[in-house]
Amino acid sequence: MTETTGREKVDLPPLQLTSLVSLYAKALDSLAKRPVLGDRGAAATVRRLDHDFRSLKLRRDDAVATVARAAQLDRWSQEFLDGHPEADVLHLGCGLDRRVERLPVAVGRDWYDVDLPETVDLCRRLFAPLPGHQWLARSVTDPDWQEILPARPSVLVVAEALTMFLDEQSMRALVEGVVARYPHGCLLFDAYTPLAVQTMRKHPTFQAVGTGPTWGIDDARAFEQWVPGLTYDGEWYLVGSRHIFRMPPLSILISGVMYLHPGLRRYSRLVRLTW
Repeated sequence: MTETTGREKVDLPPLQLTSLVSLYAKALDSLAKRPVLGDRGAAATVRRLDHDFRSLKLRRDDAVATVARAAQLDRWSQEFLDGHPEADVLHLGCGLDRRVERLPVAVGRDWYDVDLPETVDLCRRLFAPLPGHQWLARSVTDPDWQEILPARPSVLVVAEALTMFLDEQSMRALVEGVVARYPHGCLLFDAYTPLAVQTMRKHPTFQAVGTGPTWGIDDARAFEQWVPGLTYDGEWYLVGSRHIFRMPPLSILISGVMYLHPGLRRYSRLVRLTW
């Protein structure tokens, strides 16, 4: 995975380059003896891209964290969709991820991968269309992007590696929009504390791509006050995951210490909201 001989040129602005970080982490994981996610399509996509992935400065612990979060999002997604065969899926800030292929329950249902035009254009060059699947080349912060979607009784909204690049106002507007549009749903996203956001801005990977996170939240229960009808339905903590034992020894030690402190435990977590 250290050399790229792909056919597609990568010409993305800094914010969208972050999608390559997630892709590369999943590709490396797929080549491991005991993969966490096992997304072999990610490795195939990396080989098709004309990009020096070493320039992303991805560290081992960050790669493990990325695939651990993705695997948990897949599990939560599968659980919700198993119980809601009529639900559509909005995969926000999809990047180059192929969750639509990883989840068997996605077959045959309406699935919308939403991202900015440059990323969607690259996706269309890389991936073949699937039944029920559509790309939407829109920003999730556009006030009217949801108006083009058909009305459905329920929805699963997955936002992986997206919300930390928004601001509070945009996040609230996004959540208010989907809750108002769909009678029933589930929103899954990764969240960081404000302290984590400040720290991550200095991370070598974000400095390499030329951007960094902008928004964090300490207590995700605040969404219940922001959006009537929304229910906080729990969190998953990276530092409490068994996957941290794939990290270097120092990272394992730090994770153990962080898990003992409620504030530090929330440093990097996944949040589930329902309505």
